[in-house]
Amino acid sequence: MILRSILAMLLALCGGAVWSGYSEAAQEVSENSPQLEARFTTLEAAIAEIALLDERIAEIESLYEEKAKRASKLGGADTDFQMLALAEAAPLRARIFALENHVFILGAESLETELADYDKVKKEFPLRFRSTISAVRIAKKASIPLASAEAKVFQQQWAAGHIKPQAKVSLSDDPVLALINHADNTTLTFAAGSFMTAEARKNKLELTFRPAMAAIPVGSFDMGSADYGPVHSVILKRAFEVSITEVTQGHWRAVMGKDPVRLNGCDACPIEKVSWDDVQVYLQKLNAKTGKQYRLPSEAEWEYACRGGVNQKFCGGNEVNAVAWFAGNSGITSHPVASKQANAFGLFDMSGNVWEWVADDYQPSYDKAPVDGNARQGSGATRVVRGGSRSMSELGIGAAVREGFEPTFRFPGIGFRIAHTLP
Repeated sequence: MILRSILAMLLALCGGAVWSGYSEAAQEVSENSPQLEARFTTLEAAIAEIALLDERIAEIESLYEEKAKRASKLGGADTDFQMLALAEAAPLRARIFALENHVFILGAESLETELADYDKVKKEFPLRFRSTISAVRIAKKASIPLASAEAKVFQQQWAAGHIKPQAKVSLSDDPVLALINHADNTTLTFAAGSFMTAEARKNKLELTFRPAMAAIPVGSFDMGSADYGPVHSVILKRAFEVSITEVTQGHWRAVMGKDPVRLNGCDACPIEKVSWDDVQVYLQKLNAKTGKQYRLPSEAEWEYACRGGVNQKFCGGNEVNAVAWFAGNSGITSHPVASKQANAFGLFDMSGNVWEWVADDYQPSYDKAPVDGNARQGSGATRVVRGGSRSMSELGIGAAVREGFEPTFRFPGIGFRIAHTLP
């Protein structure tokens, strides 16, 4: 950018001779760029060379300033000494620009790492990462997030010396830090306090947009109850995953940019006052950000996930206060997700807190309902909600309880969780 500005200024203001001289110098710099690259030795040498080039540029500017003063005393000449100084210094500035933007690779000889014991609670290795040379200052406290099984292998590779630190450093930008695992040819790069693979970083970013997911195995169950029937057998032949919590206000805001209406400002509380149609917009934007196909669960998937393979009164047990926020304990307000007991699949708040939209059209009974786990589709005049909410009694938050509302309906205490079909 600096060189392009100088070129434009010279072209506009200088005479042909000056421009010709500068052009030849610039062309020489350009033609010799491979040689210039070959002259990049070490970061320390680049810093020292830049200091010398700066001194030389200052000498050139001082020289032409003196010439301008003498010319002025002698009656003034038409020579533009400032442009002459710029032209003579241009190749030096080009070299400085190249030095400042060259990327130097620092390896284990210039870097030091210290790996602490694996933290079984946080599921990560604490790590210190710093440079051992004065030319660049790097001092980072970081972590390496790994599941327990991965951590054991990683620790063995670390002890065997297969994992080496690396830093890509330029004088014009921040260092890019990494750990190179020569055992399996993988790279852990540093961002936001952690060293992780690109895929892991993508997954971590995705958790700002949606809850963590739990895989739900294929299986069968008896759907419905005496009050919500008829009871019928459903066989789910495709595995899927469902969010372990309801989508929170924080997740919604990360995707949509704002709340649908004024809420209580609790990022960890479930989003509510969202219509079925609002949820479709969220899903479209979530899928655009993640490249995946998240959706609402079908009603059958929802109840299958709720029951967790056990025929209990509520989603997760028969003791209401252990598993649900409802009228008897909620204060008629929503609460942060996952603050009650999970069910057998590790899912929270499927009874109480907020109603949850599902994919199906609402019909008063299960007559002619799908028995393969798919959503029931029809006119779309009303859509199903499941699970009850914080303002319902025990009778209104049971595992089989269902209700229907228009897809444009927004009401306090109605939210949702998401699902995703597994391969």
